[in-house]
Amino acid sequence: MTITKKTITKYINNSGYRPVRIRELSRKLKVNTQEYRVFRRLIKELTSDGKLARLKHGRIGLCEPHLTVSGTLSITRSGRGFVMPEDDSPEIVIPDRLLAGALDGDTVRVRLTGNYSRSKPTGEILQVKKRTTKQLVGSFKSSRFGDFVRPDNPRIRDDIQVTMPKSLRIEEGMKVVVQLTPWTDPYSPLQGKIIKVLGRPGDPGVDILTVIHQYNLPIEFPAAVLREADRYAGRISAGELQRRLDLRRKIIFTIDPEDAGDHDDAISIERTRTGYRLGVHIADVSHYVAVGGHLDKEARKRSFSAYLVDRVIPMLPERLSNNLCSLQEKEDRLTLSVFIDLDHQGDILSYDLTPSVIRSQASLNYKQVQQFLDNGTGFEKQKRIGDKLKLTDEVARLQLTQRLNAGSLDLESPEYKVILDNGGQVVAIEKRQRQMSNRIIEEFMLLANKVVAREFLRKNIPILYRVHPPPDETKIATFAAFAETLGFKPSFGSPPQVKLISTFMATLRGKTVEELLTDLLIRSQAKALYQPDNIGHFGLGFSHYLHFTSPIRRYPDLIVHRLLKQIMSNEYQPAGGGALKGSLKRIGRKCSEQEVVIMNAEMESVRIKQAQYLSRQLGEVYPGIISGMLSFGFFVRLPEIGAEGMVRLSTLEGEYYQADPDNHVVVGRSSGRVFRLGDKVMVQIINVNLELGEIDMRLIESNRKRPGRRALRTRRKR
Repeated sequence: MTITKKTITKYINNSGYRPVRIRELSRKLKVNTQEYRVFRRLIKELTSDGKLARLKHGRIGLCEPHLTVSGTLSITRSGRGFVMPEDDSPEIVIPDRLLAGALDGDTVRVRLTGNYSRSKPTGEILQVKKRTTKQLVGSFKSSRFGDFVRPDNPRIRDDIQVTMPKSLRIEEGMKVVVQLTPWTDPYSPLQGKIIKVLGRPGDPGVDILTVIHQYNLPIEFPAAVLREADRYAGRISAGELQRRLDLRRKIIFTIDPEDAGDHDDAISIERTRTGYRLGVHIADVSHYVAVGGHLDKEARKRSFSAYLVDRVIPMLPERLSNNLCSLQEKEDRLTLSVFIDLDHQGDILSYDLTPSVIRSQASLNYKQVQQFLDNGTGFEKQKRIGDKLKLTDEVARLQLTQRLNAGSLDLESPEYKVILDNGGQVVAIEKRQRQMSNRIIEEFMLLANKVVAREFLRKNIPILYRVHPPPDETKIATFAAFAETLGFKPSFGSPPQVKLISTFMATLRGKTVEELLTDLLIRSQAKALYQPDNIGHFGLGFSHYLHFTSPIRRYPDLIVHRLLKQIMSNEYQPAGGGALKGSLKRIGRKCSEQEVVIMNAEMESVRIKQAQYLSRQLGEVYPGIISGMLSFGFFVRLPEIGAEGMVRLSTLEGEYYQADPDNHVVVGRSSGRVFRLGDKVMVQIINVNLELGEIDMRLIESNRKRPGRRALRTRRKR
C-alpha cells in the first residue's frame, strides 16, 4: 500500500487510536524501508498544516481545532516567545525549543499545550502563516559543515544556513544581507541566500548600512519615480497662481533645525482688535503627487522619511522634498494655509482654510530664534521679523499654558544629536535642548492639526485621524506602584484621567527621577495610531486630532491634504464615503506599522554611534542614573550622551550584593546598602562590545579616587 496523507489521517482518526511515536506509527501502518523517508515528510507536512500535533514525548496525535489559535509572535532577547492571539485571548508563552523556526513579528498558528501560570497558557508553533522578516543582516562564517550567517538581531538565536552566488567574494566576519527562504518545515534550520555584501565591521558607513538593511528601508528611488518627479517645472503657472490666495507680500517665515533640508511649514502672525490672527502655511505636496502615480505608490510604501544619524532617507525624491515642495527663502511655493483667529486668552474665535502661494521672507533656525528671545539680538537688520517673533512667543505661551491647564501631557523623551567627521566617526554627542523656539512651532502645529480635524468632523467626512487610546489600567497601575516605591503618592483615577497624570508629572520637574519616570510612563502608554475612527488623543487631551502639517515626510498628512482640497473646491462626493473609510483603514494600518519600523531604525542608528563613541572612552567616568534592574546587575543611563550600560553585581566591591528586580533594588548582604532605580551614580566605562551593542560599566564610589586609563589597562591585563 502506498502511504499518503489520507491513509495516515484515516488511521489516526480511528476511535481506537492511541498516540504513539513516529517510528511505532510507521510499523502500525506497515511502512517499508523505502517509504519511510516519504512517511516522515508527510507527518511533518500534516503537523505544519495543523492536521496532526506532536504531543508529549514526541507522540503523534490529532490536533484539536479548539486548541489552535493564530496570532503575532514576539521573542525576547532571552529567547522565549510570546504570541498575542488575534481574538484578544490571553497571551501564550512559547518556550524557545518550540519556536519551530518562527521569527520575531511573524504571524503564526499555535497549538496550546498547557499552563505556564494561572494567567498565561503555553503552546508550540505549528505554522508560520506570514513571515514578517524576509531579509536580515548578519556576520558571515564558514565551517566544514557549510556556510552560515550569524544574525545581528539578538532575537534570532540560530545561525542561518546560506548559499551565495559565485560572483560574490565574502571573507569571514563580513556583514551581509540574507534573503530568507520561505518557511516550510519546523524541523529544518533557517535557510537563505546571501544577496549583498555590506563590508567589514568598522569600515566607514557599514554600521548604518547594516541598520538600513536590517529594517528593510529603501535607499534608492525607482527610475519611474524619479522621472515623474523630474517632469515638474520649477515655475508656477499663471493659471495656478490665479486659483490661489496670494500671500507673497506677507511676512511669512520658517523655523527649523539648522541642518533641515525639507521645510514643510511656515508661519505668519498679526495682532488684531480681538486678539491675534495666526497663519500656518503647509507645503502643498498633493499638487505634485497625483493619486495612483509612481510618486504616490512609492510614498505610500515608504510612509515616512527616516532620519538616521548620517543621512535622511526621504519619503519623496529630493527634487520635491528639498526643492519644489520645500518652503525655501525668497522662492514662490504652493501651500495650503490655515488662518486661525484667537482672542486675547488664546481661545479660537474662527478659522479659514484656503489654497495659497507664499514667498518665505526668512529661513530661521531654532538656535538664532532662541538667542533673540533670550537677549533680543540677531535681528537688528530684520526688525519686522524680530517684531513678529516677539508676537509668536506671546501667542505660543498662551497656547502652551492653556493646553497644559486642560491636562495635556507634556512628555519628552531626550533626543541626542550625533556629530560625525567626514569618515563617519563620532566626534561628539549633544543632548538636544527643548526651548521656547521649539515650542513655538510645536504649539502652532498642534493648533493647526486640531483645527483641520475639527473641519472634517464638522462636515462628517471620513479622514485619517491621529488617535491615542487610553492606557491599559494594569500598566498604569504598575507605573503608579513603582512611583510609590520612590516616595510619591500618585492617583490617576479609574479609568485613568490624563489631567491627573499630567498634574503628577508636573510635580517631578527638576527632580532626579524625572527622566526615569517620564520614560517609564511613556512605555506604559498605548501606541498612537492612524485610523478613520476618531477616539480622540489621550496624551494631548484632544477630542479630535490629525496630522496635516508635514506632508513632505508623512504620508497620512498627504491624504489629509487631498481630501481637504476636495472640501475647499466643493468636489468631495459623499456617496463614496464607505469605500473611502475602508481605504483609510488600510492606509492607516500600514502607516502605523511602518512608523514603528522607522522609529526603531532611527533609535538603533543613534545607539550604534553611542556605543562607538564610548568604545573610545574606556576608563572615562560619567555621571549616570540607575534605569533598570536584572538578577545579575543594573542598567545605568548616561544623561550626557543618552547611552545605557550594565553594572554587573560581580564588579561591586566590598561585599556580596543581591538583586531584587521585583522591588527594583540591589541590596548589600552585610551592610544593607541599597541601590534603587533613579539613584544617581558615577560609573566608569570598562568594555564595549560593538557587535552586540553592549556597554559594561563599573560603579565608582564618589569618595574614592577615580582610576584613569592606565590603571584600567593594568587591571585588565591581569
